[in-house]
Amino acid sequence: AVGFGSRRAHGGIDLANELTDRKNAKTQVIWGNSPTISLMHTMHFFMEAQQKGTKFVVVDPIYNATSCKADKWFPVVAGTDGALALSVLNVMFENGWIDDATLRSKTNCGLLIKTDGMFLRMSDLGVAPTEGGKNPTTGETIMVDPPAVWDETTGAAVAYSESKSPKLSNVAPINGISVQTVYENAMSYISQYPPATATSICGISEADIRELARIYHEDGPVTTEIMMGMNHYHNGHYSSWPVYLVSLLTGNAGKAGSAIGQTEEYLPMLMYSNILGATYPSDSAGNPAPGQANTIHTINIGDVIDSGMYQGKEVKLKSAYIHCSNPVVTMCDHEYTKNWFSDLEFVVTADICMTETCKHSDIVLPSAHWFEQNDLAFLFMTHPYVLWQDKAIEPVGEARPDFQIFGQILDKLGLGEYWITEDEYLETLLDSDYWKGLGVTLDNLKSKKAVRIYPEGDKIASTEVLGTETGQIYLYQETETPAYTNPKPIDMSIERGLHWESPTYAGADREYRKEYPYHLFSEHMRTHTHTQWWDCEYVKEYEAEPILRINPDEASDMGIKEGDLVKCTNHVGTVTMKVAFNAGLPRKMVSSARSWQQDDFVAGHYASLPPREYNQVCANQAFNDVSVKIEKA
Repeated sequence: AVGFGSRRAHGGIDLANELTDRKNAKTQVIWGNSPTISLMHTMHFFMEAQQKGTKFVVVDPIYNATSCKADKWFPVVAGTDGALALSVLNVMFENGWIDDATLRSKTNCGLLIKTDGMFLRMSDLGVAPTEGGKNPTTGETIMVDPPAVWDETTGAAVAYSESKSPKLSNVAPINGISVQTVYENAMSYISQYPPATATSICGISEADIRELARIYHEDGPVTTEIMMGMNHYHNGHYSSWPVYLVSLLTGNAGKAGSAIGQTEEYLPMLMYSNILGATYPSDSAGNPAPGQANTIHTINIGDVIDSGMYQGKEVKLKSAYIHCSNPVVTMCDHEYTKNWFSDLEFVVTADICMTETCKHSDIVLPSAHWFEQNDLAFLFMTHPYVLWQDKAIEPVGEARPDFQIFGQILDKLGLGEYWITEDEYLETLLDSDYWKGLGVTLDNLKSKKAVRIYPEGDKIASTEVLGTETGQIYLYQETETPAYTNPKPIDMSIERGLHWESPTYAGADREYRKEYPYHLFSEHMRTHTHTQWWDCEYVKEYEAEPILRINPDEASDMGIKEGDLVKCTNHVGTVTMKVAFNAGLPRKMVSSARSWQQDDFVAGHYASLPPREYNQVCANQAFNDVSVKIEKA
């Protein structure tokens, strides 16, 4: 969902500066992130910057190990970050802090929207589209049909790139076509969130909403660290889009000390590697490998098995191969996931330990641990290096690297010609001009063990040309491509422009909360990474079992003592856990970690509580959008 928001705001390009740049910020804002728990090895960069005078600001619903270090903490109601951000934008426009020059040149506010929600394009005005470059995936010619603006200098509709002064409002019908500007559309929504309205939604006082707006306007350069805190709600992308806009519209991106994005350096690996060559194998004659993967999302698998239909075609699912995943624990709606596992005729899971998913499988293949294989440390690093990893020991017993397992399966299927060696695969992945230009070759990596993915010096992201169609900041998009096949009608009107709604189940205004009054927040653990390390005995000395954390005053009202067993229930499922007190939690909010396996629980399962449905366009496991009722077990 956060990725959807960034794509809408700026095309999803990398706008994060290197961690070493934190020292150049006057203010650093942690929004939807708790690095002391989730990225603890990065926290020293923030603290060192704070010690040198950088203000440390945290937007978080919980008083935790990160927010307790803040110079200013904004305790936003969980899941309402979008309402807060829209109100901050409201204050900025009210005070004139976002000027017309910025809106005309750096945003798409001058683009014209027709009554059908689509942009007015030059073809609507009789100008034929022209041929552009080739689509790198399909090889087909791209036809260029630019959006139009009303140019105040010439008093005519022109392509957006030909105008230096697009009109922002009150554009008369053009050739009989009624239009509104993106600016008018955006302001009609932002105007609904003045601080007096937003305070009752997001829990931040009017004065503090104005203070957060002032910080972005006056206390720059500002670096905003945004991670997954607002991600796993049904409204996650509705929240993250305006949060990105707060930074972008105040110029707090693309400069030393000014950035917004994630700590993890992964976009260069995705953007500059030879992904096409590495993921679409072919035989010696150049024929592509048969088959197609990753088309049926997990929330649909049970339905496809039951109906035998998918997208209007007969589909008979018989088997599944699971690797690098523990879906029986991590997927929402535990019973649904277990049921489709049982309905399959044959399930194979490859893993390094006997997870709950393994126990629902017909065959378990022992994968080699990453210390038992050579590989690249490539994705989701918090440092700007590609690392070569030599194996420390040979695989134990019958364990084999996943890459080898796939190759041997293909050999048995008579498809071995489509597979290559590990080194050949890695050479293919790195076969791009970008990596070659930085000396990132397989031989160089094996020799040096680490090669920097950027030129030397603090990496500063560029905002000169964004990833949107016009290269500008977007406050409106004309369409949205769903991330999964949704059989239900999609209300595109709420996906085009700015829109916010409360979380589906956790929203305080939802009727659902009358029956299930406690918002259950899925916290990260110091000792687990999602469900990894659950079986490490020494970490159980610190966190031995699943715990439900409750505000002590809330527990007192309920007659619950620390150490009591309680049952959490909602319309989907139930789980029983032991209670621990956490005074940092606000009232009506409890928290627990979804990192435990079936055998760890007294009864039930944490994964039985999150409903499985996705947002209408965003394939997002909404395990923070959960509410329950609580009673003593």
